Amino acid sequence: MIEKVFDLLESKGLDVYFPGQKEGLCESEYIVVKDGGQNHLAGTNKLGYATIDLYIYTPLAKYTRLSSLSKEVKESMKEHSYLKPSGNESPSMIDDKRKAHVKKIEYVTTKKL
Repeated sequence: MIEKVFDLLESKGLDVYFPGQKEGLCESEYIVVKDGGQNHLAGTNKLGYATIDLYIYTPLAKYTRLSSLSKEVKESMKEHSYLKPSGNESPSMIDDKRKAHVKKIEYVTTKKL
């Protein structure tokens, strides 16, 4: 599933990576697609949900791009009708190691366990 998300965002012209692929300082904006794991639904061990986390990075000098890039990603993700935003979004944080602003947006889908 994360491969489909990766391919979709890449097809939209976004710079996309899986965890551990991007090295060095954040010199341009990019997205990291990460498997967020799975959980069961209360009262059953046959059905649950899986999450995908999208980490959005922008250089420190381009804080305002964080909001517009987040909107662009959300609009692109509408093409995956089986993935819905969970409503969980982190506030913007500073990643000192990468010299970047970063924000996480979580998506969720139902899944047979």
